[in-house]
Amino acid sequence: MIPPWFESELVTRGTEIDTAATVGMPVFMRYFEHLRWRLMAEEVLGLRPLIDRGHFYVVRSQTLELRQRVGQEVRMHVRTRIMSVGRSTTQVLHEARDVHDGSLIARARVVGAWLGPDRRLARLPDAFREAGAAQRAHHVAEVAALLPDAHDESLGDPARDEPARIVAVRGGQASSFIDPPRVVFGPLSLAVDAPSAPPTRIAFEHFITVPPRDLDVFSHLNAATWLTYADDARHFAAAHGALDADVASGYTNRVAVFYGREASRQDPLRVALAPVGGALGETHALGAWFYRGDEAEPVCTLRVDLAPGAHAVTAPQSTGA
Repeated sequence: MIPPWFESELVTRGTEIDTAATVGMPVFMRYFEHLRWRLMAEEVLGLRPLIDRGHFYVVRSQTLELRQRVGQEVRMHVRTRIMSVGRSTTQVLHEARDVHDGSLIARARVVGAWLGPDRRLARLPDAFREAGAAQRAHHVAEVAALLPDAHDESLGDPARDEPARIVAVRGGQASSFIDPPRVVFGPLSLAVDAPSAPPTRIAFEHFITVPPRDLDVFSHLNAATWLTYADDARHFAAAHGALDADVASGYTNRVAVFYGREASRQDPLRVALAPVGGALGETHALGAWFYRGDEAEPVCTLRVDLAPGAHAVTAPQSTGA
């Protein structure tokens, strides 16, 4: 029997909060990756015997939306649903909801490819595609029950997308890292991709050599690490006066990533930052293009949407020296 969702429960931890005392986007990327690892171990999907023989799943693209910024010790129901299955590719939908009130905290659309031991595309097993068809049927039935005559907009409509914005700040203490206010954002679409065209004008460049500590079990950069590098570049750009202050310090509440090729230990990476959808000061969407060495094509591309208003709970204090 295929369930409507594959579900689990997570609790946010103090080691996962950032300078705003809330859990940031890279952590949710890792939460959802944890879900996919658990998904691959589900016996009903038929992947585990193949994994033990060297098959594995890699992410090609993903778009995540953070609907709330929450602090530590928040219990969440996290769940995954298979939305579509091709010969070697699949799309899944992730959600994280507050255990207490059921409110949506984060969600993601992830497209991945199933590779064989030779790192070439391999056919997904029949059990997996049967499970995908069953969960898609659950999804269609749920949407029909909620919206009898409406189009399925579970991923959102990019044509009606609005700029990232804060709609509410609830409870908590503004100076507390134990009980920070909960920041609620307006809804954004998941039907948005990383920019495909190279930037026409670069606002800032940052250079990184991939350290061994950032490699994952497959000896390449983990999906969430690219966003961490882009965030680093954004803050360095702000320190050089290359970005608007709101862009530099905003809450990241949507990111779209396309992974073109792998990066591994000691690869030299150049990060080019440029605004997306307008000039600096007019948009809070930032693009990040990662190039390896002198290569002309990016190995990874990101779109980051930022809502102005973030601030550090424990900002550094001048010593007066």
